[in-house]
Amino acid sequence: MTCRLSLGLILGSVWVPLAFAQDAPVPFYSAERKIALGRQLAAEIEAGAGLLDDETAVEFVAGLAGQLARAAGADRLQIRVLESAEAKTHALPGGFLLVRSGLVVGTETAAELAGILAHNIAHITARHGTRNASGSLGENMLSSVPLMFLGGWNGSCARTAGSRAPLAWQKVAGGYEEEADLLALGYLDQVGYDPNGLVDGFDRLATEHIPATARMTAAVREKAHEYSASGRTYTTTSSEFVEIRDRLPKPIAGQQNEQTPTLLPAP
Repeated sequence: MTCRLSLGLILGSVWVPLAFAQDAPVPFYSAERKIALGRQLAAEIEAGAGLLDDETAVEFVAGLAGQLARAAGADRLQIRVLESAEAKTHALPGGFLLVRSGLVVGTETAAELAGILAHNIAHITARHGTRNASGSLGENMLSSVPLMFLGGWNGSCARTAGSRAPLAWQKVAGGYEEEADLLALGYLDQVGYDPNGLVDGFDRLATEHIPATARMTAAVREKAHEYSASGRTYTTTSSEFVEIRDRLPKPIAGQQNEQTPTLLPAP
């Protein structure tokens, strides 16, 4: 049974069907509550950035994320592209993925962008945003938001959230990041993008603020190499990606905050 995607473009906001991966039930957060939480957080983030008013760029990012969403195998994913110099994304409960335009500018190839998008889609499909929000922990400690959103984390994965992320979140971040990496490698392989783009993309977004537990593991790097060594021909980049990346506004010195990844120069 195939999964259909129907894209509806509205100035930086696109709905894409995405079926969530199955995991342990999370009684504290119903599907409706996850969607409501994700919508609320998305609105708060958008209020500080605004949607990107570049239809071609939005369609490209949404189309790339849509391919990865199909590989993830799915329900719905709402993709919003924000006009912001920060090179980061926000993977929110209920299927909301916010991509800042600075991420497109900060990646060198389409495969790097695809790798980071795939990683964040994996956070959503694996339900990392609300996995811990259950039982007495949820009622007594989390109140109306799950643990990983406390302290201004706002859906950024641990690699881009900075060391100010809650200590309790940092303790489980390593497992979540590795799980998201391994899922993302599979998505990239299925859609034909070079899995090494995941490794290269996060290496390019390296920052000293990343908690040690959230850094990419040797096992993930080795798995990416295994895909590449399989002999399959993968897509690395495209002229469309390069054209879009090069015309988007470049970050101004000092514009990014201290928790934003530092963009490394292309090798």
